Amino acid sequence: MSKERGQFANKQGTGVVMDLLAKNPPGTTSAEVAGPLWDGFRKACGGDLETAVPMLPRVLEMPAVLKMLEETMAAKHRIERKAVGILQARQYRPYGQPKVEEDEPPLDPRTYMPLSQFFYEHLREKYVLQPTLLLMAHACLKGCERYRKAHATIMLVSRVLAGELDEATWRYTMHWRLLLQTVPLHSARDFGHFCSVLYPGSREEEVDDLCMAYAAHSSEPTSAATALEFLTGKLLGKQELRYRKWTKILKWKDTQHRNSFRRSDFLELCQKMFPHIRVDVTGAEYDAAAQRYGGDRVPLETLAYVLCCLDTMNIKDKD
Repeated sequence: MSKERGQFANKQGTGVVMDLLAKNPPGTTSAEVAGPLWDGFRKACGGDLETAVPMLPRVLEMPAVLKMLEETMAAKHRIERKAVGILQARQYRPYGQPKVEEDEPPLDPRTYMPLSQFFYEHLREKYVLQPTLLLMAHACLKGCERYRKAHATIMLVSRVLAGELDEATWRYTMHWRLLLQTVPLHSARDFGHFCSVLYPGSREEEVDDLCMAYAAHSSEPTSAATALEFLTGKLLGKQELRYRKWTKILKWKDTQHRNSFRRSDFLELCQKMFPHIRVDVTGAEYDAAAQRYGGDRVPLETLAYVLCCLDTMNIKDKD
């Protein structure tokens, strides 16, 4: 970090801290940061909760909490998309041929970092100062606890941060967000068109049922925000169309009824389903999912989320 940037960060960080301490009421104790959602926070502060938990915590409204979570997901997803591009562009090397380092750009070390860890790395890069990082992380996590039942995206990310949901869940929703940047939503007809683009090859009856459910779900005007909220709720309830499709396929392929797959079996399946995607990519996706479970098998439901991500990559690659 340059001297000028460090001086600016110190001034900016100190100003933020003093401003927040002046505006927000006291009332938080270390006992309030218990549970899996706060595991990363406890690690970030080195276990010293007495000094890490702000005596005058900031209170964030739901839009501010949502913005922080969406910024974190977007930053992580940019890193992962860049890594996929590198892996897809790798030249084929016969077995045993040594790798030439200068031929391939290195992957960002944060590529396969869990979102629960990247959340703090992102805040550290943004705020620089440790007290400011902890202050904002505390405010965001408190907001997650407060609003998770009121907003599907906050619920989903909160559960990922707490280790209750797989990483592939939030990554799959990023495909929806990217698609919504190219498909405008202003009416119910637009939502139907969006669904036909989101789920190519789906039966017309399925899309019609989804549109009817969306109309009944929200009384607000059609928008990207309401569409994301609706689809995220479907995904959390395991009723989203693509997730249901891949769950059904995996159950059909699970001939031994173990409700899980080994790495080699999963990669073989992916080669048949997604010939456009390199084994390096599918292997990395499996390994990222396996971090949560250890061992040599990953549950079927988790791999259904992974296949949703690979499916959307496959659509983009073929286009």
